[in-house]
Amino acid sequence: MTLDVAVFQWIHGFSGQLAALDAAGVFFAQYAIAALPFFIFFLPASKRKSTFLFCISSALVALFVNLIIGATFFRPRPAISLNVDPLISLLVNAKSFPSDHTAIAFSFAFSLLMQSRVVGITALTLAGLIGFSRIFVGVHYPFDILGGMLVGIASAALLWRTYRRSRRVRV
Repeated sequence: MTLDVAVFQWIHGFSGQLAALDAAGVFFAQYAIAALPFFIFFLPASKRKSTFLFCISSALVALFVNLIIGATFFRPRPAISLNVDPLISLLVNAKSFPSDHTAIAFSFAFSLLMQSRVVGITALTLAGLIGFSRIFVGVHYPFDILGGMLVGIASAALLWRTYRRSRRVRV
């Protein structure tokens, strides 16, 4: 058994023990990602539109990178390879690595971090809960989440660097 599987089984083993914990896990795994765009309203009004566009662009880049990685290194979800029952319904034949939810959440949160430390850290905390909950509910392995985190952060950082470089060239 690999470390990835062992950690998955330990975290997912807590599911089904307490209804409130399961409900929280399902909420964060499925619905909490929709809250990330609302963090933009905590930014100054002058930064909201550009930050929103930057966040969306970053998330799209992350999804595109995930598409390439997932097609190249297909990994079945735990429901298939470990025969576990996830707490949420999903396309079990879909790829597991890297996690799209986590990549989107971290690209969005890291983009927000570049605009405001407080808003960004709060969003990164939510992104971490989203990633963790995807393991808890049984739809991803820990390395899937780590891969999604890295893709999301790298996408936002690459776009930010490109944006900053293009602004220096114009001036």
